[in-house]
Amino acid sequence: MRSLAVALAALLLLSSVVGLSVADPVAGDSASPAADGTPAITPAPEATDGATDAGQLGGGAPRQIANGTDRYRVLDLQSGSVTGNSIDRATIDLGPSLGLDSNSTAARLRTLEMVERVEAADGDTRQRFILGELNRIEQGVITLQSRQRAAITSYGDGDISGKQLLIRLAQIDETAEELERRRARLSALAADTEDFAVDQSRLAAVERELDTFSGPVRTYAVRVLAGDAPPTRFAIATGENSVVLTAIRGERLIREAYRGDRRRRTGNSMDPETALNITAESYPSIWDRTRNSTEVVGSGDSFRVSVSHASGTLTAFIDSGSGDVFKEFQTRQVDSMYLGPTRTNVRDDLRLTVNRSYAGAPFQVQLTSASTGAPVDANITVGLAEEERSDFVGRTGTDGVLRTLTPREAFTVTAIRGNAVVIVRVDPAPVPRVYADDADANETSTGSLTPGE
Repeated sequence: MRSLAVALAALLLLSSVVGLSVADPVAGDSASPAADGTPAITPAPEATDGATDAGQLGGGAPRQIANGTDRYRVLDLQSGSVTGNSIDRATIDLGPSLGLDSNSTAARLRTLEMVERVEAADGDTRQRFILGELNRIEQGVITLQSRQRAAITSYGDGDISGKQLLIRLAQIDETAEELERRRARLSALAADTEDFAVDQSRLAAVERELDTFSGPVRTYAVRVLAGDAPPTRFAIATGENSVVLTAIRGERLIREAYRGDRRRRTGNSMDPETALNITAESYPSIWDRTRNSTEVVGSGDSFRVSVSHASGTLTAFIDSGSGDVFKEFQTRQVDSMYLGPTRTNVRDDLRLTVNRSYAGAPFQVQLTSASTGAPVDANITVGLAEEERSDFVGRTGTDGVLRTLTPREAFTVTAIRGNAVVIVRVDPAPVPRVYADDADANETSTGSLTPGE
């Protein structure tokens, strides 16, 4: 493992509960090789047959990336363990939204009642109230674990839709946020209680566990359901007690992944330096090339490492028992994400070019006139290659470009302008995985693109 500076390590080890921010310059030149062996980024040859490596989302000079994937790694499901996946469109839904508001209000009232009850007591009674409330919060965490597992299982079994899974995860997220507010208030009340102290590692363990029920995609889903954000497509994939969610929010990709199989909750000897080293090894391109600042918080059985970098943010949750990243949040500027090979097809004077990306990440559609090269505004649909159904995902607009989420299976992209139709069939690129052993043999190559239809 990489060793951090001795002074930093000493500072980190001063306390078992740590919140440390470290500012870092951008490490290394942007054209130097990454620590994980990714080649330097160089201009790709000019596309002539629709199968060469191609450019970035949002235009710019063509780029060439190893294996046709983005160099920034992500935590993903094990290839053979996916129980369900879909891309679902969520929009304003007053039923779930009102339910979320009602549940949130009730939970906040419960917190206020708890505060009033503790503040009105003194002596041994106050101490008993505090310990009793902490026990209830810990029981609430166990209940949320069961609810999340049940929701993931129901989706994988086909009993609920992707939108229904989003609603259930959003409800869990809101409950976890209120339990965290309650935990923080309880910690402050305990600190103000004379001759009484609560085990800080116990409070920290609850805080870290509650972190795992939240995420940028769940939070955004709450806004979409409430009508505070526009209708959005969400990519969803589940495995056993595991889930990956992505969405495009404005000009950013937001992503969260939870791997229950990499969570042990049995270790209590990890230190903050080890958590930083695990993050550095798991995300070498972020750590070595673009990192701006780093924060590590945690104790006992898990740590949270937050990294700000040139094109987004990373939050990695490290399990002390397994020594693995078991949950991550990532945000990325869409125009910073590199794309793999293109596939182009021409028909009815429409030239449709598709840059592929990996499952859940944005791929790019570009539509131009075959005769003039001018951008064309047209409807775009996406459907799985093995299915007849195709869903409308948007229009290419005045610049002829559209970005949308990549399915996990081979898919077709169709451009429709009046009576003119052109179709391209594409395979998703390999996922740039944190753990190589999560991939199957088919993901070790660059993959191939099937001819346009």
